[in-house]
Amino acid sequence: MQSTSSLWAEKYFPSSVDEFIGNSELVDKALAWSQKWNAKSKEKPLFFYGMTGSGKTCLALLLAKLNGWELFELNASSLRDKESVERLAGSAALNSSFSGKLRLILIDELDCMQSVDRGGYGAIANICKQSQNPVILTANDLYENQNLAQFRSLCELLEFKKINYLSMSKRLCELLS
Repeated sequence: MQSTSSLWAEKYFPSSVDEFIGNSELVDKALAWSQKWNAKSKEKPLFFYGMTGSGKTCLALLLAKLNGWELFELNASSLRDKESVERLAGSAALNSSFSGKLRLILIDELDCMQSVDRGGYGAIANICKQSQNPVILTANDLYENQNLAQFRSLCELLEFKKINYLSMSKRLCELLS
């Protein structure tokens, strides 16, 4: 049985970019990136970073939804080594889906990967270089963890800012009315 909060989040998940709150300039960049992928242009992965709750994962999920892409999502905190990354994400990144559609590879919370890296960061970097599908990585802090330095040149970096409380309040009022 799903929790009430999970159902609420799913029920009110943005159905369009107009319903996405905050960081509008990043939304435009991410949309342009996704359109290039849809036009068969292989683009650099996106790296969304910024405060918790600023919409990083939400925007990635919204891009997959709007583009009709299948989603392959991993939380980096559950990854421990090169073999795990390659086994779980490697084939998803290199192959198209059964339907032939693009597949968004979302590796969430990359800065929360196990503290003892046994090749996991390198394997993710290889996925970023070799993927035949769009890749989005997320983290709260791109600069605190030295292991993330390699991604600054591999990815297009998009920093998410704190969402304005008035914008959130306005959206909540729309939902509740």
